[in-house]
Amino acid sequence: FNIIHYSKNSTKRINILTCININFTIYKNNNNYYKIIIKNKKIIINNKRVMYMNKKIIIGIILIILIVLIIVIAVLFSNHSNNVETNNIINDTNENEEIYNENIPIVETINNNSNLPLTYLSKYDETNAHLQNYEKINNYMSIDFQNDDIEFSYYGYPNDESEKYLGSISLLTNKYNILGVTIGDDIEQAVAKIQEYGFKLNSNSNYSASLTYEDFTIDISEDFKNEQGNHIIGSIELHAKSEYLGNNVY
Repeated sequence: FNIIHYSKNSTKRINILTCININFTIYKNNNNYYKIIIKNKKIIINNKRVMYMNKKIIIGIILIILIVLIIVIAVLFSNHSNNVETNNIINDTNENEEIYNENIPIVETINNNSNLPLTYLSKYDETNAHLQNYEKINNYMSIDFQNDDIEFSYYGYPNDESEKYLGSISLLTNKYNILGVTIGDDIEQAVAKIQEYGFKLNSNSNYSASLTYEDFTIDISEDFKNEQGNHIIGSIELHAKSEYLGNNVY
């Protein structure tokens, strides 16, 4: 291909592929000019041969051109890869926000009908100032807090690479409740109450129960059986499902 350079005082046309026919027309003034031709390894000025181009010069020119082309291709490929990565991040962020927004109604139902010290599924960065009175426990995939009454766990939602949210709450005493259910309640009555909010029963026995609504699960287990034969709740845990993408090693 040809590279053509125009300026006020000169015109250049270079055939890069062959490096055989290279013409320079250099204007000295309005009337006179020198014509330089590189043809068949010879440099000719005004039809007078000046010197031969040896093979090393030709090879050197070709190598320089190849290096420039490689650099240009590498830059273009790098920009394309960066654009693809940026688009993937944007798409993942939008998808995560969409999943979060879809679950807003049930999350609001949980928060409005429970007695909890923190808002469920709140962002860690927005609530960590309220966790000073809790013991902090750093785990591989989550940041946990606890005291004598309750345990919190912040982790990536809806997947392990997402922003950390308050995804899991475990009740240890009857100071707090989840959807009106707390420690010491009858399991059978607790299951019926949670089902009123749209949770579906996955498994049930006299000793435990698991109920799910979309990404959210409430697990209940028995502490003891009282004199009336009722199975009394010993632990309650609410947790959100988080997908492990497999890119991080914990």
